[in-house]
This record gives sequence, structure tokens and C-alpha cells, in this order.
Amino acid sequence: MIKYEILKNPKNITLDQMEKLNLNCFPEEPYNNTLFTEMLKLHYWIVVARNTPIGFAYVNMLEGQVHISRIAISNEYRRNNIGQKLLEEIIEFSSKIGSNKITLSVKENNMPAIKLYQKYHFKKSGEKHQFIIAVGEVIKKIKNNSITAVNLSNDYESNEHRYDIRFVLESGEVIGACQLDANFPGCSNYYLENASDHLDESLASLVEYLSPDCNTFKIIFSDQKLMKTCKDNGYKLIYSLSKMVRHTYN
Repeated sequence: MIKYEILKNPKNITLDQMEKLNLNCFPEEPYNNTLFTEMLKLHYWIVVARNTPIGFAYVNMLEGQVHISRIAISNEYRRNNIGQKLLEEIIEFSSKIGSNKITLSVKENNMPAIKLYQKYHFKKSGEKHQFIIAVGEVIKKIKNNSITAVNLSNDYESNEHRYDIRFVLESGEVIGACQLDANFPGCSNYYLENASDHLDESLASLVEYLSPDCNTFKIIFSDQKLMKTCKDNGYKLIYSLSKMVRHTYN
């Protein structure tokens, strides 16, 4: 059994250490300075063995409740119950601050993680899907874009990369919404009243908020009709996620 310690909000963690650790855990999702800066503003835990970070977790506070954004353990240190210990730390933290539930999302095919969460009384509360969109393909499909992406965030909230977007027709009718993070890059809680009519145009309207060198971006949503429309339009499903929740009465 390896010796390790879990540190809450350590100040000596560096971007270089997090980049290497995240690359080991999620090679398809590069870590950058913006993500590191955001993590340092949140509640986070770093697992250290032999003076080296081998795992981490951090949570967001959503409407006063704890949302687990990530739990990650370096490949060579898995199967040592470290993920379980991190989860216990988060549950204890949630109890201390009086949060009445904890939420998370996990890949539907990640059965070891799902079984761990179920062991701690998490239950499935829905699902969501993540697609990858080629920016060039969206632009090619649009000839006359009648939709405008309106940013409703103030300067502090947007922080030059995070936007609260509403999709608006020329008539002024609001037909959808999303939260766009240009550094992710992509959208969460993507919503359209009529995806089959407005998907490509709404996506094209977001291009002005992305960096010029952005070739693809991601959209995350729960709507089954939107998932079918994305597939019909040739967009690539990265993975589906199970949403899970743990209430304090469990």
C-alpha cells in the first residue's frame, strides 16, 4: 500500500505539475493556465506521494450545492482506494458547509466509478451528451444566419472567456440559451426550443466568441431530440454522461 497524503487547497501546487498530472489522467483534455487559475478559486484537494502530485479533485458551488467537477488519479496509482478517499473528503466538506446534496457527471461506460458513487448513495438523476463540432463545417452550412448570440454576462462574469448566451431571432424571440466557455472551448447546458430548425445557425452565431485558431468546440446538453439532430447533422458524439446526485438524508 502506497503512502500518500491529501492536501486541501495547497498553495504550492504549480501549473506545470497540474499539466503533467492531468495529461496522465486525461490525455485527450489538455490543461491550461485558465483552467488552473479557475481551479485555484474553487475548493480543491491534491493527493501527494513522495512529494509528487498523483491525484486531484475539485468542486464547484452551484446554487449553494456541491458539484464535483473532477476526481482524477494518475494511472499507476489507481486501485489504491485513493479516489474513494477523495470522495469521502468531498462528502465531509459538503456536510460541513451544510449542502443538502452533491451532484456529478460520469461517463456511462465508467462502471468502476459508477459503482464507487453508488456505494456512497449516489443515484442516477438523468443523462447528458457531449458532441464535438467542427467550426468550419458549421460556417459552411450557414448562408443566411437569422440568429444572434447575445451575451448577457457582465464584464466580471464573462472574464473575457465565459459568456451567458441567449439565442435570439430577428423578430426578437428567444429560442435557446447556453453557457459558453471560450477556453474549454465549448458550451454547457445547451438548449434550443426547436433543434431541427435552428441548430446549425445557433452554433454558427457562437463563432465570434471563439478564438481565431479554434477548429472545434464542444456542446453539452441533456435533450434527446437535440442529440438526434446532432447525429443527423453529422456531428460526433464524444460520450454520454450519467448525472448522479447524493442527498444528505442518505
